[in-house]
Amino acid sequence: MCSSQIIEFDPETRSYQEIVVWHRPDRLLSERRCSSTLIIGNQLLCLGGINKHGYCLKDLLCIDMETKEWKELSTKGEGPGHAYSMAMCMAAYNERDQISLN
Repeated sequence: MCSSQIIEFDPETRSYQEIVVWHRPDRLLSERRCSSTLIIGNQLLCLGGINKHGYCLKDLLCIDMETKEWKELSTKGEGPGHAYSMAMCMAAYNERDQISLN
């Protein structure tokens, strides 16, 4: 089953809340499953997945968890291609403590 839902879990209250996201101009977040996600600060990154028709995706989305706005990020160089059921992680390198997603 594919979904475009984003559900946030609050460990203090042990409750779930659906997050409604938007895009300027209005565009729906595409339904997907098996995507890879990573949170950096208040930004949720979503890589690839499989859409409702069974096609593998290779897009990289960024969802601002404060404003609830999402956008597709452009990347440089060769990416991982069609990605699904992968893990993402962030490692600090060269004493770099900030990453800009703008």
